[in-house]
Formats: sequence, structure tokens, C-alpha cells
Amino acid sequence: TPTTSTPTFFQDSNGEYIYGFCQGSDGSKLYEAVQGAVDKAKAEGADYIVLLAHLGIEDEVTPYKSTDVIKNTTGIDAVLDGHSHSIVEMEKVRNKEGHDVLLSQTGTKLAAIGKLTIDSAGNMRTELITDYEKKDVEVTKAIAAEYEVFEDKLNEVISTADFDLRINTEDGKTRLVRNNETNLGDFVADAYKYVTDAEIAISCGGSVRHNIDAGDITYSDILNVNPFSNYMLKRKISGNELLDVLEYSVHAAPSEFGGFLQVSGLTFDVDLSVPTPVLTDLEGTFIGFEGEQRRVSNVKVNGEPLLPDRIYEVGGVSYTLKDGGDGYAMFTGEEVDIGRYIEDVDAIVEYLRSKDGKVPEEYEDREGQERINFIEPVTR
Repeated sequence: TPTTSTPTFFQDSNGEYIYGFCQGSDGSKLYEAVQGAVDKAKAEGADYIVLLAHLGIEDEVTPYKSTDVIKNTTGIDAVLDGHSHSIVEMEKVRNKEGHDVLLSQTGTKLAAIGKLTIDSAGNMRTELITDYEKKDVEVTKAIAAEYEVFEDKLNEVISTADFDLRINTEDGKTRLVRNNETNLGDFVADAYKYVTDAEIAISCGGSVRHNIDAGDITYSDILNVNPFSNYMLKRKISGNELLDVLEYSVHAAPSEFGGFLQVSGLTFDVDLSVPTPVLTDLEGTFIGFEGEQRRVSNVKVNGEPLLPDRIYEVGGVSYTLKDGGDGYAMFTGEEVDIGRYIEDVDAIVEYLRSKDGKVPEEYEDREGQERINFIEPVTR
């Protein structure tokens, strides 16, 4: 969590972590904390223990997956999970003593509402509700009132597109932007490069959150793509440091990784047959490499071979270039003033407007512009 949110928010002025979540190399501290809470609830008379979690079931969060917690604890009856945006109506996972624990997760963006039922005999079941008509009257009024304040701005048409700009596979099940290049990823990175006037630019795939469908593109559409209000900046980085950045970007591939970079002004090859040499600390922050082999090769900056000793200017958002987001600890070079304050969403708006009201055809291929070439292809 510290690494995938904003690490500096968990640190003191010296960069030392002062807040945490029972991290450790093997998950045991978290399991012990959860078990302690379960035992306390039982002692206070709880008949059922339901764990509300934001852990997910993706391999990249091992050993902190909700399934890891279930397998290493006892006394939990059900886990209602989040984070990985998985659709899990009802699964049974064995706990430490071999007893079944219900696991459920509702997907994403209120596409489903989860329901847990305990019947009179004490049996539990979970289900996902996707079809419903009833809505709370007062809440609906409150939402409408808030929306009315911003309606004109949100519905403002910024541009149009003759094709979809995507972050996922055609079936919508895989967030491709987190392990491969996509046309929307290219577009966002290009917007960052344009606004910062940098030689190259990067955007974490996990920060590109939503597709843009063909047709009119509104301010609301763009806000859904970049909803975090990170501000744009530019800083200096050596060619060698840039190599570290790219190697770290692909270290989790082919698994999803929020820090997988979409790039502008860069092309490079990735060989997934090479085991990742990347080393991270317990928080998931990059600390170095082991061995000599690298996954990344043939790096070119605006068509020219990368020069290890040359200093480049890279554009991006504060989350990545300043606050260590997703574990990027390499950005220590001089920050370059871009002359103004502008947030990520407005960078995309500005770039769209520079294109005379229409997304150029060069972004039509949903798999991008071959900026990132996988020698061992990622399954699409």
C-alpha cells in the first residue's frame, strides 16, 4: 500500500517509513494481526466473523492476497474482498485448519452489489446482484444535486474519436495497460510529453484507469482516465538511470503491475525469457539488481540509441517522478521548472485540443504503436 499509493505520505522528512500495514517478507506479521483481531472478536462473543478486505487475488500482491490470509488463519467465516477488481460471486477457500471460508468480490465501478446471507441454520452464501431498480430516494437526490454543480463542465465536449482508445483486452477481462502497450497508454504518455516539453515521457499503466469510446470525448471521459489530480513535472535523469526505470517497469511482466510504464519518445525490446533481475525492499521499492542479465534492450530515444552517460529530461506526474509511486526510487535528479501548475487530466485536455478537435488516426491500433516490443509476447 505505501508503494502503490504515495510512499512519501508514509514517511518522515528523512524518508524513513513511520506508518505501515504489518508488512514483512512472508506475510506472517499480517496473518498474526488478523488472527489477533479474529480471536478478540470471538472472545467478545461474535457468532460469525466476516473479514472486509482490500487485498485482491493478483499474484503481484503475494503474500498479501486475501487467499493467503485465509490459508494462514482460522476462525474467519467469509471474506468480502476488493483491490483486484475481480468478479468472484462465491468461492470456497480452505483455511489453516482445512475449513471452508467464503470469498467474494464484486468487480469494479458498482457493476455489481455483493450480498452475504446467513440463514437461520447459520449457513452462509454470497451472490452478486447486477439487476436492480430500487434506489434510496435521499441518496439519489444528494447525488443529483452534487452532479448539477459540475454538469456543464463534465459534459463539455473536448474532442472526438473515430475509434476506441482502450486499456484492456477486447473481452474486457484483462487490464492490458498494466502489462503491455495500448493506444490510450500511448496517447496519455504523448500528452505528458507535449505539456512538459520533455524529450521523453512516462505514465504508469495503473494511473490510466478507463477506456474512451469512439464518439464525442467529454471532460468527464478524460477525468475517468486520469482521476488522481497528480500534477505535471519534468526532471533530469541519466541514460543509465533510465535503463533502471525501464527494467523496473517490466519486472512483473507478464503479470499485471500498476507501475508498468506507457512511454513517449522511447522504444525498446523486452525479453520475458530472462528472469527479472530487479530487487525490491519489503515495501516493494526498487533497490537494485542481481546478476548481469537484463530484460530490456535496444532502447532508443526519439529514434536514436540511448546514451548511458547522457542526461535526458523526462516528463510525467508527481506520483512517479517525485513521490516514489509504485516503487520508483530512481528519480533523484534535478527537477526542471515547466513554468506552470497543471494536473494530469488537464494535460490530456490540452493535448486533445492541440489536435484540432479529433484524435489522430495514428492512435487507432488498440495495441499501440510498437513502442514496446516483447520478444516473448505477453498473452493478449
